Amino acid sequence: MKSAAPKRYSRYDLSEASRAIASLIGKCVKVQKRLRKGSAQATLMKNRLKAFRISAALIKSEMRKTPA
Repeated sequence: MKSAAPKRYSRYDLSEASRAIASLIGKCVKVQKRLRKGSAQATLMKNRLKAFRISAALIKSEMRKTPA
């Protein structure tokens, strides 16, 4: 299967995505505090937070490469 060239996003799009991800991280952290440790929900939230933090880091990295 042939892969397409990666899409380039504008700095504005990346900034908005970063803002949305940061908001989701904050909300998930609040919910995580109320979950029982070791429960399936707590594990899912832990994994979700890890994915959001990776996403945020990748977006910031891409923003550094994108001209203003």
